[in-house]
Amino acid sequence: MKKIIISLFFFCMLCFPLLPGSTSCAQKNLTVSPKTTIKTGYRKSVSWNKYTKHYFVLRTYLERIEKKGGGVLTLKKGTYKLSNTLYVPSNVTIKFKDGVKIVKLNKCGKGELKPAETIFHVVDSKIGRTNKKAYGYNGAKNVKFIGEGNVTIDLKYIKEGKAILTAHCQDVEISGIRFLHMNVGHFLEIDATKNLTVRNCTFSGVSKNTPYTKEAINLDTPDPLTGGLGISWSSLDRTPNQDVLIENCRFTNLKRGIGTHKYSQRKVNGQWAENCYHENITIRNNTFTDIKNTGIFMLNWKNVTCADNSFVKNALCVNFRGVQQPFVFSHNTFTNSTVTQTFTGDKKNLYYMGYKSPGKGGEYSPIYNDMGVTTLYELLALNNA
Repeated sequence: MKKIIISLFFFCMLCFPLLPGSTSCAQKNLTVSPKTTIKTGYRKSVSWNKYTKHYFVLRTYLERIEKKGGGVLTLKKGTYKLSNTLYVPSNVTIKFKDGVKIVKLNKCGKGELKPAETIFHVVDSKIGRTNKKAYGYNGAKNVKFIGEGNVTIDLKYIKEGKAILTAHCQDVEISGIRFLHMNVGHFLEIDATKNLTVRNCTFSGVSKNTPYTKEAINLDTPDPLTGGLGISWSSLDRTPNQDVLIENCRFTNLKRGIGTHKYSQRKVNGQWAENCYHENITIRNNTFTDIKNTGIFMLNWKNVTCADNSFVKNALCVNFRGVQQPFVFSHNTFTNSTVTQTFTGDKKNLYYMGYKSPGKGGEYSPIYNDMGVTTLYELLALNNA
């Protein structure tokens, strides 16, 4: 009987090697700590040193998981100092256990490596490390960054530093992480991403000496004219974001909370006429406190829900530029925020106007609001209904 069962098993494996939707290899789960090391491979690189060792270890483990078709990489408690970009491929979850601290470094010591701006790129290494280009949403899929307990990613005020970059990808979740100390860059750079969830995160701390106004969460398009997304593996095809949910997050002591600072268009009959709208954007149950410029900067967004958010001591709470129906604006609260004069005469912390990009992207046609209301007074009535 035992021989019959074994024979049937191997017969089934030969005839039916894969179930629908499965990968060629079993997924893999790995665990690392700040003390984890490797004996071969990158361990022998001339660039291996005290500044780069955590980068090389995590890179090794992510590549092992990628070869298996995905899995879970668990980081145990401790401080991980990262100098260079880690590529997080499809079907990978990174779990940060209670007490994990990710610290951005701006030095690599001796060797061939030069420090990179961003800690994590959501992209398969076969694209990120080659001359291949990603288009639309055809890149990495099903990627999660999950914080369990007190987890921080600290950019240490390094200029242009970024924590997580998503581009040309789908189905990404970021939750339970505290992002600290940005300077000119962004905590989250979100481009050409479909079905993104950011939940239960904290974003705080901007350098007092930062020369530019930048968003903690930047919703942008990869665009050669605006300079959006300056990475080598993007096709710069102007793909907007779609189906974005940001909820139960806190934004404190920043220039901007969530927003877009450049819009994109495509040509129709030789004219820049088709807007590349960021669509289905939901921002709810968040708190924006001590924001120096704007809490939420909506630029070229369509089908927006902005509900149950709290704005406390913001210079400006929400800026609407080129926002399109359908539009939901309800039960947001404004406390001790600076009175802002607008062209409509409203004085309730909102700004509502058409817009044309200055500088890069100035070739594009102006954009205008179509939100189903004609004045900010009507918008406020809608919010308070």
